[in-house]
Amino acid sequence: MNKCRFLAGVIILLLSGGCKETQIRQPDFTPFKAPVTLSTTTEEVERRPWEFEISPKEAVPGEKHEGISDEFIYKHETKKPEPSIRKPEYAGEKIDITFNFDNAELKDVLQIILGEILNVNYILDKRVAGTINLHATGQVYREELISMLNTLLYVYDFAIMKDSDLYRILPKAETRSETNIVVYGDKIRRMIKAS
Repeated sequence: MNKCRFLAGVIILLLSGGCKETQIRQPDFTPFKAPVTLSTTTEEVERRPWEFEISPKEAVPGEKHEGISDEFIYKHETKKPEPSIRKPEYAGEKIDITFNFDNAELKDVLQIILGEILNVNYILDKRVAGTINLHATGQVYREELISMLNTLLYVYDFAIMKDSDLYRILPKAETRSETNIVVYGDKIRRMIKAS
């Protein structure tokens, strides 16, 4: 009987102990965070000490950074880069222009711009012919107008060359063999033939 009571007591203890809730310990980590995209980001993303940002939002060029010694800040990294192609600097007075040439003869356009507006001497090659379209309005320098004209002629396979005080208008293929090519009016670059 003792044996039965002992067995009954053990069973009651087991049953009463089995009914008690056991506390399950949660792991200390979360397996994955939800991916952060531009459409879901509404607040500041959590930063860890080992993460770094190449260009922080609050960094201003030329500003003194706290906690960073000057040996790690280089002057050439904080200044704005200069443009690789510089706009030429023109001198003199600006002239008002208004051009509305639709299917105009190239010879007539050159006469108006070079002969009447700029009052320069020029020679036309006999192959310079055709019709062009040109629409321009505003104030430009004389040298800038010659540069604009040279760009226009380049589209139609012609170019302007300058020999002292005389401008020559030739087919573009022929100007490659010459030495003087107009770049910006009176500013001429010498092109030396490679032999």
